[in-house]
Parts: sequence; structure tokens; C-alpha cells
Amino acid sequence: MKQAKTHNNVILDILHKFKIHDRFEIEWVDASESHVPSINLPLANHTVETRQQEMGYFLCLQKGDTWHDLHLIYYLKSVDRDGCGPGQWHITSVPVYLIKRIVPLTKKEALKESKNGEWLRRMRSRRHRRHTQRFSDGSVKFVD
Repeated sequence: MKQAKTHNNVILDILHKFKIHDRFEIEWVDASESHVPSINLPLANHTVETRQQEMGYFLCLQKGDTWHDLHLIYYLKSVDRDGCGPGQWHITSVPVYLIKRIVPLTKKEALKESKNGEWLRRMRSRRHRRHTQRFSDGSVKFVD
């Protein structure tokens, strides 16, 4: 009897089909910390999970040296800070087990997304800064 694939196996099947520089949209769960006025259970969902969504370009799959967890390594953009050097790459590393959804984008879809700027708006709103969120229940969430 054939066993159903686990969520991680489905994600890995998608990732193994990628080639370097392939464009995709990803949703994953990130760590965060919160200050809450009380610890009545169950806690509000915004104190439990932080969902990240962005678009990136595939670089590789690589295991970490310490825990040997497989990570998706991708880049968001190349940054040339002073205008005269080779630039730097803004890369992200996400453990595969934290990925909830990943969708390959065709060149046509990637071009459409980059033209309307939606991916850039999402990237800027979700990443590149530590911010604080305050909720009506008095809790405060800190997100990297």
C-alpha cells in the first residue's frame, strides 16, 4: 500500500526541481517574541505564529553545520551600496520544516509581479527591519 506524502516531502519535491535563479513565492513561519498582559490560555494567534511571505530567487539547499537541518537558501536582490563595487547579495536561509507553501513562478508570472511592484511591497512590509506590533488586547509582538 502506498503511503501519503508528508508536507515536508511535498515541499522537498518542489525544491528539488528548482534550478539556480528560479523565481518563487514562499510562505513560512518565523520566530518572534511578545509581551502579553496575561497568560490566559489559549493565547491569541498573533503571539503564537509569525507568518512570512515573500518572493525570492533560488540558490541552493544546504544543511547547517550544527543541527544538520536542511535549509532553503535564496536571495531577494543584489545590493551595490556605494555604486562602484561588486555589490552584496541579500540572502535568506529558512529551515525546510518551517516552509508552509512554496510556488514556483514562471518567467511570465515573475515579470508581471515585478512590473506591478506587488512583490516589492510585500518584501518591504515583511522583512529588513525589526518592528513592534501592538494589539488591542495589550500584547506587544517583536518581529525581526
